[in-house]
Amino acid sequence: MVGKAGMSINRPVMRYHGGKWRIASWIISHFPIHETYVEPFLGAASVLLQKPSSRVEVGNDLYGRVVNLFRVIRDPETAVDLQRRLRLTLYSSCEYYSAREISGDSVEDARRMIVLGYQSHGSTGSAGGKLSGWRRGIRDHGHTSAMDWHSIWECVLAWSDRLRGVFIEQDDAITVMERWDSPNTLFYVDPPYVAETRKTGPRGYRHEFTEKDHKRLAEFLQSAHGSVVLSGYDSEMYRELYGKWEKHSIPSLADAGSRSVECLWIKGNGLTKQMCLFEHDERNGR
Repeated sequence: MVGKAGMSINRPVMRYHGGKWRIASWIISHFPIHETYVEPFLGAASVLLQKPSSRVEVGNDLYGRVVNLFRVIRDPETAVDLQRRLRLTLYSSCEYYSAREISGDSVEDARRMIVLGYQSHGSTGSAGGKLSGWRRGIRDHGHTSAMDWHSIWECVLAWSDRLRGVFIEQDDAITVMERWDSPNTLFYVDPPYVAETRKTGPRGYRHEFTEKDHKRLAEFLQSAHGSVVLSGYDSEMYRELYGKWEKHSIPSLADAGSRSVECLWIKGNGLTKQMCLFEHDERNGR
């Protein structure tokens, strides 16, 4: 993805539980045409960062540390400060364990969230769930997790550029969707996975989702004026709630390289699908 000022985005802001960085282009290829784009469960914003910009874009998350991170990145002044601090940050177990503590300095807490995201063995730490220990991996070709960290600071201004003009909210997901609902709105909805489908257990996120929450969400999505693209794993509950919707699936890799099958359930607005990123870049000479 290329931002508004031509800066390339080739890394996620952080590794995040249930993040969709690897399959974002596939998800985006199923988006119908829209004017307003809303992500009520923002997480690491992996899809928003990689999609072509819409006239209105909204990212929402209940977790305060996530919201603070994106507000810091979006502001050009604090983004430069964050970039400087990340460049000076060691790949260190001391940094990782210190990052668990919330800082009263907004830029410092944003730095700590990125440390949690990239230096954690698993992906639940940055989502506010259980910590899984410091990451010290070495891949078959000799590339290390420390080498992955070395260039993260270079990505900050590209992230900041892409987030310009994006509304960042911290509210209940359904409340936000009600606020922005219209026939020209697309909701990309990626809630916490249904508990029965998870391998990591129920403590993956700071704000979890119960069966009652999933049913309340489905009730809104069924009646929404806007179109909906919903992410998740196949489950008996989702087959019951969204069995009449268009469904697509793709093999994916979850934490620690475990294999999974990601699904999309789609309620369209009758308009043509949005062109995928590769088509978008090709038509624009990129």
